[in-house]
Amino acid sequence: MTTVDEAFRAGGVLERTLEGFVPRPSQRQMAVRVAEALAGREQLLIEAGTGTGKTFAYLVPALTAGLRVLISTGTRTLQDQLYMRDIPLLAGALGRPLRTALLKGRANYLCRAKLVGQAANDALQPGLQGLLGDDRSLWAHVADWAQSTRSGDLAEVAQMGESHPLRSLLTSTRESCTGSRCAEFAHCHVFAARRAALEADLVLKGVLDVDDARAAAAVGADAVVVSNHGGRQLDGARASISALPEIAAVLQGRCEVLFDGGVVSGQDVLKALALGARGCLIGKAFLYALAARGEAGVAQIIEVMRRELDVSMALVGKRDVHEVGGDILMSALNENT
Repeated sequence: MTTVDEAFRAGGVLERTLEGFVPRPSQRQMAVRVAEALAGREQLLIEAGTGTGKTFAYLVPALTAGLRVLISTGTRTLQDQLYMRDIPLLAGALGRPLRTALLKGRANYLCRAKLVGQAANDALQPGLQGLLGDDRSLWAHVADWAQSTRSGDLAEVAQMGESHPLRSLLTSTRESCTGSRCAEFAHCHVFAARRAALEADLVLKGVLDVDDARAAAAVGADAVVVSNHGGRQLDGARASISALPEIAAVLQGRCEVLFDGGVVSGQDVLKALALGARGCLIGKAFLYALAARGEAGVAQIIEVMRRELDVSMALVGKRDVHEVGGDILMSALNENT
């Protein structure tokens, strides 16, 4: 098997198979470091000057790591370049068959419900008439394209650039999308693109709403994390613990439910388990322990919380976490009556 270092060396597989490829020491150095970070599951930040060959330097390690890799780009242009040209080129040169999926923001995909609404009874809506004026050829082209496109990616419509005003009438927003309640959901391009990207395990964090939980399960999420992200939303958010029971109820058997929200003790873990969570995230406790004592601090806080959980379970008469259910809790209403 060709190593990353060997691939970038003079006479290596890239120079032998790619016309015009010139080995560069800085590129090889970056690629080796990226490969090491992937192998060691490390965080890595690299700054490299123009001409280094950064794209190949992170793509080759990604393609040879044997891992599922997510690549996020700053622009759609670069995203298309990687997906359409660079990744297939390198995969062929390295002899690495792979499955890939391209996922863009929802503003890049045709909303079939919007299209149907605009074209109802072949009568153009006022907003659409104002944008098109006397030129109906673009609308006719879009309508024909919509019948044949598999991806729904508006980049396929050359006449409608990223800033074209017609896009806003043919794409959905998070607020306007009705998810699984939409009549066109079975043919939705946004959710089709998400499903194509689900070869890797997907965990969605920040779910506080039952409808969002159902939508997450509908697109194949393996787990959801009930969390309000520490309540940092500018318009406020409900407490994660209050949303947990109903979300756990609607997702029972469909995907795992995890909980995140002020978990600092074993008793907090017990409460979350009793309300339907399968596990808890302990980010703050973990980070505080890490800052205080490094790896030893993390090991200590996990052991402390484990002992607290054991004691709490003993106090409610449970010997195994799988026995924990809502029967151990008493609601505030019951306590006051």
